[in-house]
Amino acid sequence: MFLECIRGDITEAKILAAANSFLPLGLKDLGYEYDDCRSLISHVNGRIAPDTTKFPSGISGVTTQVHILCLKLSIYSDAGTNTCSGYLGSLN
Repeated sequence: MFLECIRGDITEAKILAAANSFLPLGLKDLGYEYDDCRSLISHVNGRIAPDTTKFPSGISGVTTQVHILCLKLSIYSDAGTNTCSGYLGSLN
C-alpha cells in the first residue's frame, strides 16, 4: 500500500487500519507496500532514529502485525540527504 500521498502523516495506527481493510476488500493479492515517514527528522547517535510516537510498537511490531495478515511491508529510505517527504536520507 502506498501511503506517500498523505505526506508525512503516516502512523502505526493508520498503517494497521489500512492493512486490516485489505482482506475484506479483497486487496491482499495486489502487492501494496508501505513506505517513508517512519523516522524522526534528526539523527540520534549518528543513526536515523525511529519515531516512537508514530510507531509505538516500532517497525518490527508493525511488520509482525502486517505479516499476520499475510501482507507485505516495505521500508523506504533514500541514498541522498533526504527522502521524498523531507526525512533524513541514508547519506546523512
